[in-house]
Amino acid sequence: MSRRTEDWDGPGTAFVIKDAIAYLDSLTLFFWQAPGADLLGALRKAYGRRLIVKAYKVPGTFGRRSKRWHVTIHQPEPETLASLSTIHRRFVVHAVHVAIDFLCPDPAQADLATAFLTRGVVQKWRRRNHRSLLKANTRYWRWNRKARRNIALYGDRPSKASLGACSHFEMRFTGAAACKRAGFGELSSLTRGVDAMALLKHQANIAFIDEKRLDRALESLARRRLRETQRRRPAVTVSEIKSHLHRLLPCSISDGGHPLNMGTITKARSQQLWDRWPGLRSCLRRVEWTAFTPEPRWHWVRRSSDRQAGGGSTFGTIANLHLISRKLFIPANNKTPAFQLKPPCQ
Repeated sequence: MSRRTEDWDGPGTAFVIKDAIAYLDSLTLFFWQAPGADLLGALRKAYGRRLIVKAYKVPGTFGRRSKRWHVTIHQPEPETLASLSTIHRRFVVHAVHVAIDFLCPDPAQADLATAFLTRGVVQKWRRRNHRSLLKANTRYWRWNRKARRNIALYGDRPSKASLGACSHFEMRFTGAAACKRAGFGELSSLTRGVDAMALLKHQANIAFIDEKRLDRALESLARRRLRETQRRRPAVTVSEIKSHLHRLLPCSISDGGHPLNMGTITKARSQQLWDRWPGLRSCLRRVEWTAFTPEPRWHWVRRSSDRQAGGGSTFGTIANLHLISRKLFIPANNKTPAFQLKPPCQ
């Protein structure tokens, strides 16, 4: 069942989320030893440009430098994950990006839904020095691309599942420890699919600055600061401290967009206030995820657009069973353990 959000930022700002899908947008594996050429060749044929392999050197013993490998697969399929699970001791899960496409009737409503999330989404467990980044119409909740947890959001492109206009919301986990904490340390947990709604509720809230609550919170904060301020300025009053907070707050939570003042403070991003003014978090008015969107259903993105670039079909398709059923050998310590690439379920 669809969800409609009424005019949330003035007349003409209502939008509808008609459906929501969640999928594994990308997976990065950390290999201690070189992945076998046969394995990489099969993955290259299957995924083409959606496969990225990076080798880099790390400090070793006695001044020697050893190599490590990151293998990234964009929109991997369950058959691939099941096959890779057979050699799970050769790698660890390094990065997982879980995407949710909030599907809208048209691009204009997708833009409104994206603006709604941009202003309202609050990522939990952050520090005051964490900063956001806006780059090429994509909002990142952390400017550091290597951050353990990040959120990416855009609404100017159609769904990667070819389902039309959407607001694309992506939760990113980087590092083996971060993936384990999120429950993605084993490929089997991804093969079964992800409870996207539970993940959303655990990682982030939707909340907006409420003007009346903010006024009460500033009044309370001014009273708490009164005694400390009177040590330096005995004649100061609560009203003067509150006026000072009125001047300070808009500048401190501005996110580089339109200038803020106390008349437009409710248009500020809630994440800014959450990070920089923890004492004012009580002024945020929660909106439940279930009121914004239907429960996202898990979806496997199967694309064939890389056929010419990669020289083969999508991994796991009926047309490519003769390649999928072949045995691949991955040399390691002069041994050649074989594993079978599994065909898709019929």
